[in-house]
Amino acid sequence: MCRLGTVTITPQSHFAALYVTAPEPDGTIAASRRLLLTALARARNTGMKFSVSGDELLDKGRGPVLLEPVKATIAFAGRSLTEVRLLDHDGRRTEKTLPVANGQFTLDGARDRTPYYELVLARE
Repeated sequence: MCRLGTVTITPQSHFAALYVTAPEPDGTIAASRRLLLTALARARNTGMKFSVSGDELLDKGRGPVLLEPVKATIAFAGRSLTEVRLLDHDGRRTEKTLPVANGQFTLDGARDRTPYYELVLARE
C-alpha cells in the first residue's frame, strides 16, 4: 500500500507504475475536480526479441504494443469520488465506467483494456 496525500494505492500486480495527475497547468491532486490516472507495467512490441542476456535488442518487433495488465485498488480520503471513466488509448472518454464504493475502486488492465482513467471528484 502507498499513501500519497489524499490518494491510497494498493497494487495487486508485482510491478506497476501508477501516476495520478491534475490535468490543469496549475492544478493539484488535492483541489482538481478531474484527475488522470495512468497505470502501466511492462510493455513490448509484438514479436520484440532480445538476446539471451537481455542486453541487446535483436528485433524491434511491430505493433500493436503488448501491455502487461495492472490491477490495483485506488482510494480517496477526504474527497468524494463520483465517477471513474475509462479513456481510450488516445486519451478520449469512452462510455465505460467503473463502480465506485466508499471512495474507492479497482482497476484491472486485463478487464478494462486501457491504461488511462479519468477520475471525477465532487466539488468540495
